[in-house]
Amino acid sequence: MPKRIKALSPLEVKRLKKVGFYFLGGVPGFALKIQKNSSSYVLRYKDEMGKSHDCFIGTREVLTLAQAREQAIKLKAQIISGTDPLKERRLARDAANPKNDVKRFLSLQDVADQWIKDRYENGFFRNNLSGFTRTINRLKNHVYPAIGKKSINKITPEDVYAVIAPLWETKTNTAKKLLTILRQVFNWAIAMHIREDRENPADIRTALGVLLEPQKRKFKESENFAAISVKEMPAFFAELDKLKSVSARALQFAILTASRSQAVRFATWDEVDLEKGIWTIPIEHDKMKVAKRDRAIMLSPQAINLLKETPRFTGQTKIFLSSQMQTLSSMTLSMVIRRLHKKKKSVDGIGWIDQEKTKRTGKESIVTQHGCSRATFRTWAKDDTLKNNRNFDQEAVELCLLHSKNDGYSGAYDRARLLEERRKIMNAWADYCCSAIIDC
Repeated sequence: MPKRIKALSPLEVKRLKKVGFYFLGGVPGFALKIQKNSSSYVLRYKDEMGKSHDCFIGTREVLTLAQAREQAIKLKAQIISGTDPLKERRLARDAANPKNDVKRFLSLQDVADQWIKDRYENGFFRNNLSGFTRTINRLKNHVYPAIGKKSINKITPEDVYAVIAPLWETKTNTAKKLLTILRQVFNWAIAMHIREDRENPADIRTALGVLLEPQKRKFKESENFAAISVKEMPAFFAELDKLKSVSARALQFAILTASRSQAVRFATWDEVDLEKGIWTIPIEHDKMKVAKRDRAIMLSPQAINLLKETPRFTGQTKIFLSSQMQTLSSMTLSMVIRRLHKKKKSVDGIGWIDQEKTKRTGKESIVTQHGCSRATFRTWAKDDTLKNNRNFDQEAVELCLLHSKNDGYSGAYDRARLLEERRKIMNAWADYCCSAIIDC
């Protein structure tokens, strides 16, 4: 609060000419604000959060000192009674503007739907349609039922906390992604002047961070995908080879190429050049949606033979199709592994498990497609007992997995694709996988 000073006379105020801020006395906070091209009477005050504001009263050319001081007394009385004059003026302006009135009462769901539509129309999801679907589903499943109908202008950090907190422990990844989505929705609402409060209630740097602090200890450490040991891979691959189903061949192809499930299940014949032995994965089937990125997979002779033996169906572009001529589902490759696991477990009581993870967690960890195709490959490629850590260029190994450089400078300047080294690695990996199969 400005210090109480003696009220200046009209003559004293008239003599004030230089650019500056002058308290005029008589009313705490009453002042003259002189700028380059204007002189205005204002009342300086602090809101309930302690933030200073200058409430405009009128220009010196229009109001006399006595008139301005009288207005300042009225404004001061409003503030003392608990009314924020600037907020009252803003509400009055909004009430006079039908468009602003509609915006002010939009629900969180209304705004989130507009935000999604804006992103979709501007091509944000162009190379990630699954991300578009997941965003909608996360909002529908976790946000809309709880606070979706609440006005965007009435959502508080406590509301966001009520949605996020129950997910921290059981669905950590979902909680993190949902928090990111909400933060983006509110940032967009603020930028579009739909939300009046400029503070984002989903920003952990504000009150929400304080509320979530105790929850951070409940985070479960993320576990890697269960993978078969390098030593067991030849025996596992041999058992897989005994199965004659399309899903088994798809799993073999995923292992031989160290690829993700989606890229294999959606692979089409036009992506493969059998003569050159290269499979080029399109951006829409890659986890990373960076346009300028090498997605070439070097095909070993075994992988090429597998493709040559796979039947092609007229009018069908996909390589691996179900008996109903449909794309293999996300669970198809996992079910193949589970059948093999059940068969082996009935014999040795163990099955195909990640023994290290099983011991650590105390739960049976059946190996996964992702773990076998990628984690086992990566471990094999630097296995010192096999001397692979010295036999192979480890940077080329990362390129075989389509892993990009994290270093921005290296990524920009190093254009080497290491194609021959990558082919050497993939051929050696295929030989190892097939080493327990006769005439592979």
